[in-house]
Amino acid sequence: MKQDLFEGCGENANYREIRVGGIAPGRLYRSSHPIQEYGQDKIIARLSKTNGIEAVLNLSDTQCGLSRIAVIAPWYYRLYKNGCILPLHMGFDYASPRFNKKFRRGIQFIISREGPWLIHCHAGVDRSGFVCAALEALMGGTIREIIADYMESYKGPFGSASVSGAGSPVVLEMLGKMNPGSPVTNQNLQKTAEDYFTRQTGLSEKEIKLLKDRLA
Repeated sequence: MKQDLFEGCGENANYREIRVGGIAPGRLYRSSHPIQEYGQDKIIARLSKTNGIEAVLNLSDTQCGLSRIAVIAPWYYRLYKNGCILPLHMGFDYASPRFNKKFRRGIQFIISREGPWLIHCHAGVDRSGFVCAALEALMGGTIREIIADYMESYKGPFGSASVSGAGSPVVLEMLGKMNPGSPVTNQNLQKTAEDYFTRQTGLSEKEIKLLKDRLA
């Protein structure tokens, strides 16, 4: 029964293209974990092949853990063996120095690889949600667009009915992590993201420009 749950469409694997702000078509995608017990790996494998995914930010696994499971999915294993998957094992404290340090590594990985790129954690909701929201803000997305993208995750089986009605506060709290002590608005959102990447993650202005060029 669980296998049948994921047969059919990308939303059941929380897989979708990110088209917010100035992010160009066919550049950035997000999903749940490509290797799990529910069988969504078949959907993600098919869509990733179709979309030409060439690099993956894995926000949930350690290097050791990834080395054990990557072989399960041939397309994923190929990328892993070619050094095109970065396992970051990120936590949920988006404002912590540890999270920001790993986020910087992830951005530097994107800059150093040709896309398209896939971003995933376990469910593809929270950690992926924050990382994607920060990138969307950097690329000129509006708060409404970012919330709408985040809420797409609650259409599939990984979404929680108890949380889905509170999408706006969740996203606003995420965006607030980039601008502690001050409200985030559409007027200051992109500048907030730029400041977040320089002051909190430690990226240089040159790296931020390269990131924008990669995604645009």
